[in-house]
Amino acid sequence: MHVDAILTGTVQQSGDRLRVTVQLVGSGSGRTLWSEKFDQTFTDIFGIQDSISDKVSRSLVRDLTEDQQKHLSKHYTNNTAAYDSYLMGLYFWNQRSKDSLEKAIEYFRQAVERDPSYALAYAMMADCYYLQLYYGFNSAPDRIRNAKAAAERALQLDDSVAEGHVATAMVQFYQNGDGAITELAHQGSMESLRRAVALNPNLAIAHQRYAWALCAFGHLDDGVPEMKLAQELDPLSPTNNTALGIILAFARQFREALEYCHKAAELDPNSGPIQENLAYAYTLNGMYQQAIERYQKELDLNPGSKAEVLASVATVLVAAGRSAEAEGIMRELTDLSKTGKADPYDMTQLYAARGEKEQAFEWFDKVLNREAAGVRGLVRMIRYDPLLDPLRSEARFKELLRQHKMASLLETR
Repeated sequence: MHVDAILTGTVQQSGDRLRVTVQLVGSGSGRTLWSEKFDQTFTDIFGIQDSISDKVSRSLVRDLTEDQQKHLSKHYTNNTAAYDSYLMGLYFWNQRSKDSLEKAIEYFRQAVERDPSYALAYAMMADCYYLQLYYGFNSAPDRIRNAKAAAERALQLDDSVAEGHVATAMVQFYQNGDGAITELAHQGSMESLRRAVALNPNLAIAHQRYAWALCAFGHLDDGVPEMKLAQELDPLSPTNNTALGIILAFARQFREALEYCHKAAELDPNSGPIQENLAYAYTLNGMYQQAIERYQKELDLNPGSKAEVLASVATVLVAAGRSAEAEGIMRELTDLSKTGKADPYDMTQLYAARGEKEQAFEWFDKVLNREAAGVRGLVRMIRYDPLLDPLRSEARFKELLRQHKMASLLETR
């Protein structure tokens, strides 16, 4: 990670006693710059944190400014039980599955019940509600209302919490209630994300969401370095690696996209969306059999994604020149489409690959008719997806976007 020093150590607990042994080691020389042991009661965990942060910082920086000292000693809560619930919520928030987000919300709710002034817990709860909507786990109208209420509460309690501004930005994307991204929502969300980055330049999620926002509004060249920074700040995050892979695919950097999508799958092999992104990267690199295998694994992990996986596999087979094999799948997809189970965007990609543009545009019209078109990343997919390239030069593509008041997706900056 190109750092000058590494903080390492051990934590041992015996009853209510806690011993923390800490070392600060120079990454180049391997020399110990500073080390110390801390023995305190577990209920004084914040005191241990303060002692460690103060002594480490003073070993690295001779003179701390008043603002730096204030930042080091800041506690978002002084309630140990609330802090414990927050940590559990953070653990499940990082997993991004349907069940884990529900658990995360419950733990963050426990945290604010134990400490009603816990702004950071409110901010993370707001983000969980947004993620439920984004991933399609829960599309109930109360998701965005709950996210808005929790984000507002976080900033009322503490306007300096960067995570609160990130959550607010996500709400602002859909503030008019129907999912369309208005110019006002654009301005407000971008301001909130810039505020979050300014408050905490080391917050990976702020850079990741800012990168996606830049991409959604046509600033792909600016979004790629922001996403790279998010991945560098948290290189072991499956989410950051897969996100970097996808934005690199949009930038037509297919080999690099595959590298990061593959890393994400190594970090979290049991995530259906991450397997889907890896399959997508394999497809763009012409590695069709590997793509099919990953789509099949996605189906194993998420049996409810059958229609989406079938459409994607058929698209890969067509690209691989195996159209005869795709025909059998097409018949099954036709039956699924009659019951409304086929995903319009996946069907658009499939018919575009088959060169059947009239059918592709019929499905694309259904995509644009959907409510909340921006929720699951469709705005940036429509703007940049390489699998839609066969349609982009067609007059009907532009006509449909203008008809649905989404002509701005034809612009890139």
